[in-house]
Amino acid sequence: MNRAGPPPGGGLRARLVERTADLQRLKAEYDNYRKRVHRDRLAVREAAVANVLHGLLPVLDAVDSAREQGEVTGGFRAVVEVLEARLAELGLRSFGEPGEPFDPARHEAVGTSCGSGADRLVCGAVVRSGYRVGAHLLRPAEVVVGGPAGPPAGVHPGGMETTHKVDVAPLGSDHRYRRVHIRGAGWEQLEREEFELRVRRAFPGIDVSDPDQVHWADHPGEWPRWQPGEA
Repeated sequence: MNRAGPPPGGGLRARLVERTADLQRLKAEYDNYRKRVHRDRLAVREAAVANVLHGLLPVLDAVDSAREQGEVTGGFRAVVEVLEARLAELGLRSFGEPGEPFDPARHEAVGTSCGSGADRLVCGAVVRSGYRVGAHLLRPAEVVVGGPAGPPAGVHPGGMETTHKVDVAPLGSDHRYRRVHIRGAGWEQLEREEFELRVRRAFPGIDVSDPDQVHWADHPGEWPRWQPGEA
């Protein structure tokens, strides 16, 4: 009785499929390697540029001061324009404008102006511009912070003075938000996720359950539940 053997060329076809898969895998690994090297080179270049530009910030501060005094004129003005254009080509960006939302990650509060009419913390006067290049923060903007007139009732009977790093108080009947005071920043209206980010950004090692560090006006260490339909 004759038995049918493997089809002609079956072993060769299997080896061809196997080798093709090996080549495709090798190509994918090489492509990933090239992309990783390219990203690393860009990161090194950006870090080097950031270091150089950071050293030029005092020059830009002097230019800003001269501009405020009306001294950027004539040939000096032409030099300043060329300098700023070349720095912009390298990716240098300034920030810090009156009226923009205050962000502790980008702004440094050097003063407060509560009762400015804003319903949340915003930048008032800009004392010194901030700068960044790509993802690198070269310097935060120094600003005077404006915001609500004061804390909610029952948080600080004696006023704004507090020994806590963070104070948390309810915001009316809207349980999605809390009034949060972060030392050095002022009062903000925050959701739970924003609260975690802002507080840990300001104080990386903070223990939010420690009453000596965080003062909760109610529900210590707990964010009240909110149900859809609540105000």
